[in-house]
Amino acid sequence: MNFSKKEIEIFEGFSKLIDTNISINNIKVEDIAKSSGVGKGTVYSYFKSKEEVIAKSIVYNIIKEINFIVEKSDKENTFESKCMVAFEEIVRVVTSKYKYFQMLSASDGISKVLGYFNYEYDIKNMFSSYILGLIDRAIQQGIEENVINKNLDKDYIVSVFISVFSGISVRIRFFEDISEEEILKQRDISYNILIKALS
Repeated sequence: MNFSKKEIEIFEGFSKLIDTNISINNIKVEDIAKSSGVGKGTVYSYFKSKEEVIAKSIVYNIIKEINFIVEKSDKENTFESKCMVAFEEIVRVVTSKYKYFQMLSASDGISKVLGYFNYEYDIKNMFSSYILGLIDRAIQQGIEENVINKNLDKDYIVSVFISVFSGISVRIRFFEDISEEEILKQRDISYNILIKALS
């Protein structure tokens, strides 16, 4: 998905506003323009409404964050290290370090924005394709290292990955003030489950 330099400046301006913990309900186009260093008219020359700015900003920033995760994972050259990156990023998402993922799961103030996604972007499919790509590369690495049994059904392998990743996400979310030690313990348990299910 390609955005112009000016659109990206506006997205970055929106991101700065979000960093101040302002509610989406309270953001005005004037605020986005000021934060972006452009005039209000410039914002309207690229976007039809505040909701469109917010929706496209969320898409842009989610893609940026996913690309960061993909690049980080692709730098790893073992099955275990690729899995550890995945677990680390799941923890970040669950513990609210990735504000744009959290924004999509929030209901307060973004119903109009989410409505915009329905006809402009298919976020679920976009996100799924990135995640399935990451899983597929991890699977290939696991098969090459003989960590994953190459005779297992591909759908089964993918289901195991998704189940384990979902499991650690739910487990960490279950605890409000989970310690770093407990997170590492859950990560190791999840990795061992993955290995046992795929060997």
